[in-house]
Amino acid sequence: MRPANPFWDFSWNPFSGCRYASPGCLNCYAPGYVPLQKSRHNPLYEGITTWRFGRAVFNGFLKERPADHPDWGLPFRYKVPNPVMGPGERSICFCCDMCDLFLPEAGLLPGRPTRLIDQVVGRVAVSGHIGLLVTKHPDVMRRYFLGERSPRMRRLWQESLWLVFSAENQKWFNKRWPSMRDLARRGWFVGVCIAPMLGPVKLPADFLKYASWVICYGEQSCGSGWRPMDANWARAVKKQCREAGIPFFFKQMAGKRPIPYDLRVKDFPKLGPLARRLRKKGRNA
Repeated sequence: MRPANPFWDFSWNPFSGCRYASPGCLNCYAPGYVPLQKSRHNPLYEGITTWRFGRAVFNGFLKERPADHPDWGLPFRYKVPNPVMGPGERSICFCCDMCDLFLPEAGLLPGRPTRLIDQVVGRVAVSGHIGLLVTKHPDVMRRYFLGERSPRMRRLWQESLWLVFSAENQKWFNKRWPSMRDLARRGWFVGVCIAPMLGPVKLPADFLKYASWVICYGEQSCGSGWRPMDANWARAVKKQCREAGIPFFFKQMAGKRPIPYDLRVKDFPKLGPLARRLRKKGRNA
């Protein structure tokens, strides 16, 4: 079952566990869903959260499905009758929406093993779906995708994967965009998820030149409260996207308050092989 106003068709979580990366993580919805998963006797979610200040928070402990678990084959089995992008379009698989695929090491805490990233990326890339990869650690994402790959693999990945970084305000946008800029310049699909939107964000000129998608929404939490969002912050981002010709998707206001009429915008990228080549040619003109 898809959430309201989704920008993806289905999610896939073959492993679990995460930890705080920046202020946008404070009221993360994901740990709030862990008790529900545990009540269903799902061992993947045992021991990855700690009860603190009256709510569940990630404790940095990481878990993964056994190699022979059927969940690893989900992208190959899942059929989407009505893709969010419309009839005849490819469906979007949000990979690891309950954690961060590119979680790095932090002191004594382990990071996400490269072998697991390989499995997720490799499987979703050949599944026929579009793999949506969202991270708060674009430096790790950058190193991974700019690593040595065969031309055939790189071409397949660039046509099948949408690389998106998360930024909650201008400070974190400015910190994370430079890593993603290197990927965009090399032909990768790159976007930003401004969520939870905690302040105004002005998109720089080089982002407007290279980026392929902007997603924006207010804080969604699971019983732990939410911080307010000014609709004018989103309107300013939408205006920039419109002027630059970048698809803009607005999911929700903070606390799921009513969406203003002028923000009921749900644009998806339309970047097939030909469109991508034409856009790249235009950038280099």
